[in-house]
Amino acid sequence: MKCRCRQGEQWQRQRQMIGAELMSRDTVAKLSEPISCVTDDFITRLREVRDCQGDRAVVDQLPSYMYRWSLEGKSPLRGSVIAPLLLV
Repeated sequence: MKCRCRQGEQWQRQRQMIGAELMSRDTVAKLSEPISCVTDDFITRLREVRDCQGDRAVVDQLPSYMYRWSLEGKSPLRGSVIAPLLLV
């Protein structure tokens, strides 16, 4: 199904530009370790919260931690070839 609205077309163009670069072998190899480190820190933090405050605390605070993880996950992209594409 093809989206006919202008925003849909613009999104599709941006997605194709970013997707091609983001999925290249060089980019994946370059970004996998930094993103993995951010993800490891995220998991470690969730385990700390669970161990100290219980499972319910993890569930209650998960949206906040996911937001922080998503912001930190973007940091390895700074300075990469796709960084200018993310600002479009």
